Amino acid sequence: MTSFRDELDRIADSAPEVRVEADTWEGGRRAHRRSRLSGMAAVGCLVVFLAVLALPAKDALQVGPTAAQPMVGVPNYVWKVPERLQTSGEPAWNAAVSPALAIGRASVAFTNNYGAPVLIGDDGRYHLLNLPMLTGDGAMRQSVWEAGNWFALAPNGLRLAYALSLGQASDQATSIVILNLEDGSLEQMPIPTDNAIRSLTWSPNSRWLLWQGPEPNRTTGSGWSGAGAGRIDTVGLTADQVPISGGLRSIAIDSSGVVTMVNSKSLVTWDGRVTQERRGAFDFTDGQLLGAVQSPGSARLAASQPFGNTFHTLELSEPMIEERSPAVATSDSVTDARTVPLGWLDDDFALWLVTPYGDSSQQRRAKLVVAPADTLADTAPRVVGRVDYGVTQLSVAVDLVTLDRPTVPAIEPDWPWSSQRKGVVFGIPGVVGLVVLVWWWGEHGRRRRLALIAR
Repeated sequence: MTSFRDELDRIADSAPEVRVEADTWEGGRRAHRRSRLSGMAAVGCLVVFLAVLALPAKDALQVGPTAAQPMVGVPNYVWKVPERLQTSGEPAWNAAVSPALAIGRASVAFTNNYGAPVLIGDDGRYHLLNLPMLTGDGAMRQSVWEAGNWFALAPNGLRLAYALSLGQASDQATSIVILNLEDGSLEQMPIPTDNAIRSLTWSPNSRWLLWQGPEPNRTTGSGWSGAGAGRIDTVGLTADQVPISGGLRSIAIDSSGVVTMVNSKSLVTWDGRVTQERRGAFDFTDGQLLGAVQSPGSARLAASQPFGNTFHTLELSEPMIEERSPAVATSDSVTDARTVPLGWLDDDFALWLVTPYGDSSQQRRAKLVVAPADTLADTAPRVVGRVDYGVTQLSVAVDLVTLDRPTVPAIEPDWPWSSQRKGVVFGIPGVVGLVVLVWWWGEHGRRRRLALIAR
């Protein structure tokens, strides 16, 4: 019996010989190589596309133009950081942020819509910081009506202070952290109080730090009652509680550490003890504890005003304390605005943040205004900068501000792209290019195969 294998061998031996031309084999090999290359190109494009989407934003910590602003100083425009870069509901960033905190001298500090902290270097670059030990408790976000910052840049721009006091809602001890921007070192100062620190103010020489905030209501065990304050010597690293009498309306600290407190009927100075008390009648908004800044020579005090569109100053050197409130008379003045002193250029001129009340974000853009303290001065207030709506807790290194050059031209930062934008910019052209490449190789191979068959 013939096996199946033997039968196959017989058929193969009797079959006519098939000769395949060398060009046909070569054409098949080329088509195979093209197929493999097309597959490798497709995989490569896909890998690059996914890598671009997953790639962290380059220089997310130091966002700025390729060429920094032309001069060192305070920028004449402060841009809000896009919301896409901020973690929702937290004072932190979802962009890649370097842990390095030694950014050098800063010109401006602010929080992004009461959230994540931002510093602008004196070269105009934006630094998005995740500050150590900072958490996202809502108690740290002040109402827009409150004047003062829990996050404050020293006048010389070399140190940044921020509060870790979260009040009754937190298990964290009350303390203030002082960040040295030159070397990135941190000094945490415990505060002997359970107050919720809501405002920090530096002395003109960047040595002393004044804090203030409400005390917990010990009668009911919930809520807040009254106000508290204290001072910190950031060189000697000592902290004192400042005794506050009822009806306090404004408080400031000078370069020697002397605290000035103003209520509706008197002005009190304190330096470990009450050193002076002067009677007077002062026009402050009832129920508001307002931030204030003392001039370098301690001759004047500039106080915040939540309403009224005025620059409110006190002449402390006069035998009778004189109160002056010149109107915000600028070329684009507004009907009503909140005014907050950012610091003094000298004993005669102060830098103010003027925030208009308006219906749109464009109308509510704040202004940086240099204004004289004397209502009879020949120099009128002038707008020297603009601030985006949504920039909050603003503080400025006023040592960089002069009458001749209060601000310098700013260049809008080159913000890191979002994943969506990177997907659109790189993804769509990549996919289109991949489709065209695959089609071209396939069509080219098909034509070559047809040509070989036709021979």
